[in-house]
Amino acid sequence: MDLDARLVVYNIQKKNNVRTLFTTAYCYDLSVCLVRQPTFSEDTHVHDSLRGRQPYERFASLDDCVASLKENGYEIWGIEISQNAIDLESAAFPAKVAFMPGNEVGPRRSKRLQSPDLEERS
Repeated sequence: MDLDARLVVYNIQKKNNVRTLFTTAYCYDLSVCLVRQPTFSEDTHVHDSLRGRQPYERFASLDDCVASLKENGYEIWGIEISQNAIDLESAAFPAKVAFMPGNEVGPRRSKRLQSPDLEERS
């Protein structure tokens, strides 16, 4: 099965964390959905070897990103450490999926996890 997958980078502020997510996306052949990253620059947030090679799309808000993904047939899966999460290793992947990793800090019962469009995986 061909998997059309994206990585949603939302509420990740540290440059090194954004850089690591871009590198991970490149390794797994995922395009990146970059949400509300006003200070983002390929020069500072993307590894030298990936500049201009890693596809990404910018979104002004999480709602805009979710709407675009849903409109294009993607399921959105939150990647979290949670007692309620479904084990990612045993999950059946849809043909189109967007992965959204958790926040960098603190309890993460934020707006993005309360969305009915988001399935929680671990």
